[in-house]
This record gives sequence, C-alpha cells and structure tokens, in this order.
Amino acid sequence: MSDDSQVRRVPTALVIAVVVQTIGGLVWAGGAAARIATLEQRVSEQRLVAERLARLETQGEATAAVVERIERRLEGGGGVVSGEWRVASGEANQAIGRRQARLRSPLAPRHSPLLIQGYASLWGVADLNGDVVQAGAFADSLAKTGAEGVRMLNQHDGRAPIGVWDEVREDERGLFVRGRIEDWSPEARFAAAQSRAGAMDGLSIGYRTARARRLGRLRVLSGVDLWEVSLVTFPMLPGARFSVA
Repeated sequence: MSDDSQVRRVPTALVIAVVVQTIGGLVWAGGAAARIATLEQRVSEQRLVAERLARLETQGEATAAVVERIERRLEGGGGVVSGEWRVASGEANQAIGRRQARLRSPLAPRHSPLLIQGYASLWGVADLNGDVVQAGAFADSLAKTGAEGVRMLNQHDGRAPIGVWDEVREDERGLFVRGRIEDWSPEARFAAAQSRAGAMDGLSIGYRTARARRLGRLRVLSGVDLWEVSLVTFPMLPGARFSVA
C-alpha cells in the first residue's frame, strides 16, 4: 500500500516541476520580447533623428551656397536673384535702408548730444535728509578739479557715465551746471530719451563732506568735495532740477 502511493506521487511532482519551469520560461520570454521591442523602437527613433539631421545639414549647405552667390553678385555690382524675383542691387540697398529706418529703436545712435542745464544744489535750502549747503561750499573742490573732474552719471551709477559737464560753477543761487548727454551707450540714450520727454528732470550730487556743523536737526555743509552730478528721477533736494537747453 505504501509503495503504490509513492509511485503515484512521483509523476505528480514531475508534472508540477515541468509546469513551473514552463511558466518561468514563458515569463522570461515575454520580458525579453518587451526589451527587444523597446530597443528596436529606440533604434528606429535614432534613425529618424539621424535622417532629419542629414536633411538639415543638406539644407544648410544649400542656403550657404545661395548666400555666397548673392554676396558675389553684390560685390560685382550685379542684381540680386532669388528664384524668379530679381531686384537691382541699388534698389535693394535703398529698400533695406528704408526698412532699417522704420525699425530703428529710439535708443539707436543719433550722433547728436542732448544739451541740458540746471542747478544741482541751492544755497541755504534743506534737502529731505536735513542737509543744507552753504554758499561757497564747492569752491575749493572746483578749484582743484574744474568741471572736467565732475562726472555726469545716471541715478548715481558710477559704472557708465552718460555725458559730460562742460560747466560747473557757483553763482548767487547755487551750483549751476551745464552739459551734454552723449549717445555713446544704451544707458546714455535712454537717459536722453527720458530727459527729452520730461520723464526725468532731477539733479543730485555725489560728494564727500569736507567741513560741516550741526544746527539743530540740520547739518550745514561748508566744504564739499564734489565727485559727480547725477540725473535722477527723484532728487533729494526737490528744487535741484535741469531742463533741456
């Protein structure tokens, strides 16, 4: 009885083992097939990319050849040819010039400085910080440097002067300045455009205090080393203004 049961159990175990191995093989085969399909898709995508790059390279070479032919015609005084469109080189240059004139930015070089003048400081008038400049406070500094030693800046930004002060002097009212905003940089042209439009008309001085005394809450400046006069939107001294000359 015992021997017969053992004989019947052996085939059952073998069948189970074969089934397990078969299932495992099918699972592995399915995973391998999925991986192969993924690799084939990637290879196909790379092939498409390579084909597109080749077409772009061909188009680029063709474009470069056309540009070269046009440049040779322009240098030789011939017409500009593009398909069936033919324009004489002189007319083409005129058309380009007109288009550039229409598209020129307001900040583009104008080759003409903007003349301005005004007062950078007023005698005996307190600014918003409580500083009062006494008449003659700039005399020593200007005697050393003159107007050429005073920089014209925009909003006290010392990285890029926007023009030149041709005249900096004291008079009975305060510190009078006259100068020109040049067109040598985008910052300068922007400041000139703002000034011309009236969007900016304030002046502010950059300096080192040489002599001062306290008078209540005020500080009276009797000696000032003047470094720069800036065009500003909101001056510390509200009456320090300039106008376009």
